[in-house]
Amino acid sequence: MSFQRTQQLFARFGFGMTPAEYHRWRKGRFEDALDDLFKGARRCTDMALPDPGPATMMDGEMEQKPLYMAGPQWMRRMADPTASPLLEKMTLFWHGHFACEPRAPFLAVAYCNTLRKNALGSFRELLLAVAKDASMIRYLNNQQNRKNSPNENFARELLELFTLGHGHYSETDIKEVARAFTGWSSTKGGEFVFREKLHDDGEKTFLGRTGKWKGEDIVDILLEKKRTAEFLTTKLWRFFVGETPDPVAVAELSGKFYASGYDIGRLVRDLAEHPALQRPENVGDHIKSPVELIVGLMRNAGFGFPDDQSLLFLQRAFGQVLFAPPNVAGWPGGKNWIDNSSLLQRLNLGAALCLASGLDIRIKEEFESPGASPQLKRVEASVDLSVLRGLLSPYPTETPEEVMADFFLPDAKAVRWDALRPVIDRETDPERRLILTVIGFMSLPEFQLT
Repeated sequence: MSFQRTQQLFARFGFGMTPAEYHRWRKGRFEDALDDLFKGARRCTDMALPDPGPATMMDGEMEQKPLYMAGPQWMRRMADPTASPLLEKMTLFWHGHFACEPRAPFLAVAYCNTLRKNALGSFRELLLAVAKDASMIRYLNNQQNRKNSPNENFARELLELFTLGHGHYSETDIKEVARAFTGWSSTKGGEFVFREKLHDDGEKTFLGRTGKWKGEDIVDILLEKKRTAEFLTTKLWRFFVGETPDPVAVAELSGKFYASGYDIGRLVRDLAEHPALQRPENVGDHIKSPVELIVGLMRNAGFGFPDDQSLLFLQRAFGQVLFAPPNVAGWPGGKNWIDNSSLLQRLNLGAALCLASGLDIRIKEEFESPGASPQLKRVEASVDLSVLRGLLSPYPTETPEEVMADFFLPDAKAVRWDALRPVIDRETDPERRLILTVIGFMSLPEFQLT
């Protein structure tokens, strides 16, 4: 049970175990693994993704260079065993919470860094940093939010999606918040600038309080509401623990979150230690997002994708393109990750990558568009079997199937994988047998779960 809890910790609060982590924690204490995971996030000082180069200007706006190059770069960072999996997982969570589609690669990099730098810190600082980030300003049109002509887009999402949730504010509150954020803008180079002449400095009434509020004041008023702590705690519960929040546990955790001054790291650790994670309904019930699935293969199982285009095709095929959320609410997650256009491709992924060193896939949006003629896209891939040999070598008295079940699946004892054995046993070549074993486990529905 102790190892299963540790394995779930790495899967939910990271991207699964590498073979080295499996060796280290197979007989280790959960508490030590938890400490190590959080220490690793604090030790991470390199907050910069590789720079895709400066933007070029065209008619006063940033040219639409290939934006999605930043997404594969981030995925490679997530898959890097030297990076903090917890920090990258939290950055991924906030990317879904503060859903945003930057207009240029360098803005995407800056936005990702904004999330990463504050991912486990103060929610107040994170919220203010996002509100001042050029990508968010442009995505929600705060460039056009000016005195005498307020734009309500950012104000509406701030209340509905970022803090209180729908039904806990009025339309008048939205209008007053928009006035408070007038003048919040950015330069062509992506730097925040407060244009005082465009700011409405008149009195505003928000959630029953009246004053000459600016954007920072609005944030502070929102954080005074315990509803904000409850909203965030519920969303983090769904991301890390289970689709159905426990109202008693959420109330307790959100109360501690509020009392801590919105310390994100403390709340995440409380979630990681919570006994609800080990309830039967929360074990092996989390469907891996496309990014979690692909990054896990790269980080833990020796799969490689030599070009960024292949990583982009996989994201598009499975329905999660980084820096291109479907709408302002982000990705719905959960069972929405699996549909007719993605399930078969997921289950066949192992065989295609291992046997053909690549995969011909259909892009999700093309597949679903009425009248479209979906074109197959080629995903180039490689498999480094030495990674999995390194996983197996310390356990000569156990079969590869036993070790891999323990490594790949959320609850190896509950899964019927014996049907794989006759197929594997017919193969006498060791390397071919290893490949068939990998394919077998990747074809199991349980492989899609954590």
